[in-house]
Amino acid sequence: DEDITTLTDAEILARFRNGSRLSPEDHPFTENGPRFITRNTIGKYSDDISRVSYPNEAFVLEVLRDHLTILVPNIRRLVPIEEQGRFLMVTDYIRGRQLSLIWPTMSDEEKAGIAKTLKGELEEWFNGRREIASWIPGTRDPRPPGDPVIPKFDSSYPLVLTHQDLNPLNMIVGDDGHHTLWIVDWGWSGFYPEWCELVAMKRQAQNEELVWERKDPSWDAIINEVCGEYPNPVEFLRLIGSRGALYCG
Repeated sequence: DEDITTLTDAEILARFRNGSRLSPEDHPFTENGPRFITRNTIGKYSDDISRVSYPNEAFVLEVLRDHLTILVPNIRRLVPIEEQGRFLMVTDYIRGRQLSLIWPTMSDEEKAGIAKTLKGELEEWFNGRREIASWIPGTRDPRPPGDPVIPKFDSSYPLVLTHQDLNPLNMIVGDDGHHTLWIVDWGWSGFYPEWCELVAMKRQAQNEELVWERKDPSWDAIINEVCGEYPNPVEFLRLIGSRGALYCG
């Protein structure tokens, strides 16, 4: 494959703008998303909502790569797009298919195997993410400045790294024949109370029902197993209303 380090930022941006998109047969709903830079790398825009000196998703991917064994794409290049105030991130292309395509056709045994794989891969993350918080210099009150209405997060749970968009569209089953599971699209990730992952995953499952126009009880059934159960997490989201989308999915 072509060495990505030999390309200039301008060449990478040009390849992205003119590059081919991911196959819709393997990666549906990515029409406006990643494009190939080389045969084994893809580019995607960072999801940061304001100008940043370093994109959030790239930072999280590097933290996961350096400290845990979760299967995530490697960051190969970051290309600043000055006029837009964001970055183009170039990552390894993960060969495989979205879990969203495979899950409905699986047998109960195969689904149990995927659930076990997902739980196993996330178990280290769930157990280790309390430690991850200690790698980050400080935390921030998630409330808008001067907003007395929104309560602080429940202090009985620590702020931990959460993905915030765990759903079958953001999981790739590798084509290695072993159902290797990769977790992608960390653009909404951040540090929140650990129960936020449960609420976000349930919300994303509801979104999937709208996208696919079908409900899959077998996917809903694994969410509590993967994320754990917490008392009254929805009550907090009710209090923060529509702004909850910024905090927990």
